[in-house]
Amino acid sequence: MKRNLFTAAISSLVLVFCMSCGSGEKASAAKKADAAPFFEQIGDVYVGAKSYYSDSLMPRMFYDNNAKTFWHSGGPAGDYGWVSISYKTPFRAKRYKLVRRMEIDTQSPADFVIEGSTSQDFPDNDAKWSVVDEQRGQKWNVAEHSFIIKDPKEHRHYRMQILKTVSDQAHASVAEWYMED
Repeated sequence: MKRNLFTAAISSLVLVFCMSCGSGEKASAAKKADAAPFFEQIGDVYVGAKSYYSDSLMPRMFYDNNAKTFWHSGGPAGDYGWVSISYKTPFRAKRYKLVRRMEIDTQSPADFVIEGSTSQDFPDNDAKWSVVDEQRGQKWNVAEHSFIIKDPKEHRHYRMQILKTVSDQAHASVAEWYMED
């Protein structure tokens, strides 16, 4: 009986914490951070993430042309992780677009690095990545930001490493991310 009460108390605390980060997800579905990086195919593109919070907040949500849906990191607080886009053939992205989560901006990336890889294989953490663009101190007073890449080069894989969010607490979320030529 004591064990069941303890488990119930911990579950309640986790639920309160999860609800406080604004995800609206139930604690029982929370956190896919212990798994290996996750990738899935959307048409000719693969999207991926180091982690995701729940099945309804998977990486595909940042690549679905719907600003009302979003990817939400699943790592421990402060480990914002990364999201990636892999194309069938390399291309030279000249700019990219980020859209923040509509109902909350504190989980939006403030400091992040866009990296590129020309690897023919599916990239992993050991792939050779080069810096494409770096942003620091981004404010999200508007929902959508476009960024110009100063020295565009051809890459097959792009990855956004999120170093810090606006609030620098809990998790990161991204509604939309597109690399454009």
